[in-house]
Amino acid sequence: MTPPTLTGQPPILKNTGTEAIETLGELMNYDKNISPGKNSACASCHMPYVAFSGPIPSVNLTMIAYPGTVHFRAGKRTAQRYTYSPFFPSSSFNEEQGLFFGGNFWDSRATGYLLRSPDANQAQGPPVDTQEMGNPDTACIAFKLSQAEYRPLFEQVWGAGSLDIKFPPKTDKICAPLEGLRCSARTPRQSS
Repeated sequence: MTPPTLTGQPPILKNTGTEAIETLGELMNYDKNISPGKNSACASCHMPYVAFSGPIPSVNLTMIAYPGTVHFRAGKRTAQRYTYSPFFPSSSFNEEQGLFFGGNFWDSRATGYLLRSPDANQAQGPPVDTQEMGNPDTACIAFKLSQAEYRPLFEQVWGAGSLDIKFPPKTDKICAPLEGLRCSARTPRQSS
């Protein structure tokens, strides 16, 4: 793959590395190891054959949410399609209409105000949402990416050493699901 070429300050990708960036995005989209229970990927709720919405087309016609990494917790809303999100502008007030316009999520809460991209703003929510991926902190995602098989591709796209972070001891335990919220089936205890 052609590596991306960074130009300018701050560095931006300029007309290069598209294949590497798309491949990295796809690998991350299907990586179940990013969830605390290692049982749920972004693609678990955003499948390509339904415009990157939920995997059951008939359910997508409703507002029913899919369960996240903890299977007895369902999200608040049905999964949105990825296909619309890059085209929405940052949230702003349209004085002519007297309404707010832009932003992502069903309620436009990913305004894009700080990052200048509702898409980037939206992507920060699900990995730490307790009803979706349920990671305790965004640092856990960086830790999991640093352990991923595709780390070399990540560093090709975002720069050598971009995941060279000195994580504290037992970070894997810190980023694991909390006791009592394990994602696998448990055997009930016998009373004595």
